[in-house]
Amino acid sequence: MRVTNLMITSRFLDDLNRSTQRLDKLNNDVATGKVLHAPSDDPVRMERSMTLRSALAQNDQYLKNANDGISWLEATDSALNDLTSVLQRARELAVQGSNGTLDATQRQAIAQEVQQLLEHAVQVGNSKFDNRYLFGGTKTVDPTNAAYEPFTYNSATPSVTYNGNPLPISYEVGPGNEVAVNIADGMGTGPIIFGEYSGAQPTSDGVLPVLQKLVGDLQANDPAAVSADLGRLDKTIDNLMQARADVGARQNRLERTRDRLMELDANFKKLISDTEDADMAQTIMDLQMQQNVYRAALATGARVIPPTLVDFLR
Repeated sequence: MRVTNLMITSRFLDDLNRSTQRLDKLNNDVATGKVLHAPSDDPVRMERSMTLRSALAQNDQYLKNANDGISWLEATDSALNDLTSVLQRARELAVQGSNGTLDATQRQAIAQEVQQLLEHAVQVGNSKFDNRYLFGGTKTVDPTNAAYEPFTYNSATPSVTYNGNPLPISYEVGPGNEVAVNIADGMGTGPIIFGEYSGAQPTSDGVLPVLQKLVGDLQANDPAAVSADLGRLDKTIDNLMQARADVGARQNRLERTRDRLMELDANFKKLISDTEDADMAQTIMDLQMQQNVYRAALATGARVIPPTLVDFLR
């Protein structure tokens, strides 16, 4: 086969172009620390990288959900702890009010303090976390009513109305794994925590009806009724402790889930690094070798390409 100058030049340029492309990729690998820049670099590794990144993004969302759920439960436990202090103080006052030696004026003074505890308990029921009501069920806000609150208190009636719903707020922390993070009156089979009522002598369960009944009995100067209220207070405190235990159990579950998700997060990142990252020592050596190859190709090409007629006319 006859080899022409054009064939020699074309082959040289093709080889030099491929060498330049390899040199450019190695330069890019060193600059970015990555060996994958496009699917054409390594289709198999690129597919694995995309799968791992998708799994990492999903795991990160589960981790965010777990952290949000833990924060919600911590805020709930703080509110319930405040409510526990209210009930314990109310019980102390009930013990004082059941003393037969007190007169009506003294019981009226105790009733005023219990009344303040009642109003504070209503405020606890309307506690917010991240600008959402903790105890309103899924009705954490009401865009149609700027004055919405889960518990509406009317001292004139007296009455408390629950405006929320008994639905759970759940966070997904794994495939098919959801954890409810809220407590709402009437939700599930648990006890009523706050309750609602109408009238000065409510009979329904819950912190608010029990406190209202204690206020009414103290105002009526009825030590026997006040003494009976102690039993209701004890039952309400037990219900509150049960609710706090449930909150603590769910918080522990989410914390364990969070720890597991953090481990998975670290594992996914390591696998992605193993798939995408360049071995810098090897890549730098390859770059240096390719630079030498490129220089040698230029030098060799200058000698191999035959001289042209112009060279003889000089």
